[in-house]
Amino acid sequence: MEGFRSGKRRRAEIKANRRARRLAARERPALSVCVPPGPAVPVDYGRLAANNSYGMSDFTQRGF
Repeated sequence: MEGFRSGKRRRAEIKANRRARRLAARERPALSVCVPPGPAVPVDYGRLAANNSYGMSDFTQRGF
């Protein structure tokens, strides 16, 4: 165990970690859009069946 810290010090450590992750995320290159080889068929949202999931799946967000 790392020992006990005051709440104020722990919050400062958490904020520092979050800031470091944000800065590291800025330095990473942006994700490029992948294009499938061959012909792509656009997604027709009206024809998709419900699948008991939360949110949209990857292929619906990409559009193919």
